[in-house]
Amino acid sequence: MKNLIIAIVWAVLLSLPGISVAEEVIEETEILCDNYTTIINKLKNGYAESLIYQGNISDVTMMAFYANQTTGTWTVLVHDTAQTAACLYVSGETLRKY
Repeated sequence: MKNLIIAIVWAVLLSLPGISVAEEVIEETEILCDNYTTIINKLKNGYAESLIYQGNISDVTMMAFYANQTTGTWTVLVHDTAQTAACLYVSGETLRKY
């Protein structure tokens, strides 16, 4: 299942505009995949991030945006709809509301 999620993450990335820049960044970044519950617990307990947005990528995968609106940390996950595996797609520290 992890390989399927990683493949879907790459498919989404390659569809983004400006992919040449994104490819360079991604090649230097290791995508972290683990059990869904393990990753969610790390986001909640380690960063106090909570689910802000979630949407389907396909019938078997979803994208989820977690954030701590006080500290500004944020994370985008890709996970299977059964919530058994998840991959950390990208994260940051300077979330701002406009």
